[in-house]
Amino acid sequence: MSRRFLIHLTPDLHAADGIAARWRRLDADGVTQSGLPAGVGNADDVSVLVGGEWALLLKAPSLPGSRSQREQAVAFAVEDQLAAPVESLQIALGEDRGGRAERLAVIDRALLQRLLRRLADAGIEPDRLLPDSALLDSAAGAACLLFDGDRALLRTADGSALVGDLSELAHWLPLLVSRSALSGGLDAYGGNGAWPGGLDQPQGLRLQAVDDVLAWLGSRLEVASAPNLLQGEFRPRHRREGQMKVWRWAA
Repeated sequence: MSRRFLIHLTPDLHAADGIAARWRRLDADGVTQSGLPAGVGNADDVSVLVGGEWALLLKAPSLPGSRSQREQAVAFAVEDQLAAPVESLQIALGEDRGGRAERLAVIDRALLQRLLRRLADAGIEPDRLLPDSALLDSAAGAACLLFDGDRALLRTADGSALVGDLSELAHWLPLLVSRSALSGGLDAYGGNGAWPGGLDQPQGLRLQAVDDVLAWLGSRLEVASAPNLLQGEFRPRHRREGQMKVWRWAA
C-alpha cells in the first residue's frame, strides 16, 4: 500500500513559532491529528497545504514561450500588482488542465523558507506545497466558502481569495454582494451544514456539512489546479536529482 500524507500549516498567534500543524494519511482510514507526522522519510507522496493568509492568488497573464521561460518572465509581468519587491517573493505559475498557465500563487520567500525548515526539522521533504485557498473551486460562476474552525476561506468565481477570521465574513459578504461577486451563488462547506448565526444568508447559498476539513481539502487535490509553490530553487531535491539522472542518461 502506498503511503500518502497531507499536512496543513496555518498561522497561529499562540504557537511559539506562529505555525499550527495538522496532518492525516490520504491512503488509509484515519483521523486528522495535530502536529507533524513522524517517519515520513520513505513516504510515496507528501502534500503540504499552507494557509491562504500567507499566499496571494492572482490570475496569470498570457505569456509566450516554454514553461521555464514563462516561469522566469511572470514575476515582472505582475510586478505592478505586488506590494513587495519581486526579489523577496516566490511566484509560482499554475497550469490548467489544457496546459495553459491559469493562475499564480505568491508567497514571501523568507516565510516559505521558514515553513520548509519547520518541515525539514521533522524529516519531511514535501512533493508539493499549495495554498489551501487554491483548492476552493466550485461550479462555474459560483463562489466557494469553507469554514475551518475559526477560519473562513472564500474563493470568488474569478479566482480571487479572502482568508481570515470567521468574524470577518460580516464585512466580506456585503462587499462581495455589492460587487456582484456572489451573483452565481455561494457553495459553503464545513461545520454541521448550518449557517453562522448573526449573518445574513446571501441569495443562492448552498450548504454542505463537512466532518473533517482536512479530508475534504485532500479530496480536492486531484480536481483543483492549484499552483505548486515549490518551483525553481525550491523544487524538491529528489525531483532535481531525478532530472539530473535523466540528463546524465541522455548524455
